[in-house]
Amino acid sequence: MSNPLILATLLGLVCNSFSIELPKLLVDVLKPLGQSSLALGLICIGAGLKINDLKRYLQLMIVGSLQRLMVVPTIALAFAIIFQLLPLESCVLLLFAALPTAQSCYVMTASMGGDSAAVADLTSAQVIFSLLTLPFWINVMLEFFPN
Repeated sequence: MSNPLILATLLGLVCNSFSIELPKLLVDVLKPLGQSSLALGLICIGAGLKINDLKRYLQLMIVGSLQRLMVVPTIALAFAIIFQLLPLESCVLLLFAALPTAQSCYVMTASMGGDSAAVADLTSAQVIFSLLTLPFWINVMLEFFPN
C-alpha cells in the first residue's frame, strides 16, 4: 500500500482514535502548507496542462466530465428519492455528487507516475463544465426539495 492519501488518512484515524495530538512545532509548520494546498494544486494542474494534448484527450474529457457531472448526480438524486432522505441530506448529497473531480487527484497521479497530462486536462475540463452543470443541479435540488 503506497497511496499517500490512504496512508495519511489511516494515520489521521489512528491519531484521532487514540487522542494523539501533534506537537505544536509540527502544527505550526504543517498548518500553512495545508491552507495553501488548494492553490498549490491548481498551480500544479496549470503547469501540467498541455494545450497540444487537449485533442488527444478530448474523448476522455467529454465522457469523464459527463459521467462525473451528470451521471453521478443523477444517481445521487435517485438514491435520495428512493430512500426518502430528508431535504437537507438530499441537498448535501446532490451538491457533493455534482462537484467536479478534486484537484488533488492530479497531484497524486503525478506523484504515483500516472498520466498526469490526461488528469490535468480532465480536471480543468470538469471545472469549466461545472460552471454550467452546478447551476443546473442547484435548480433541480430546489425543484425536488423546495424547503
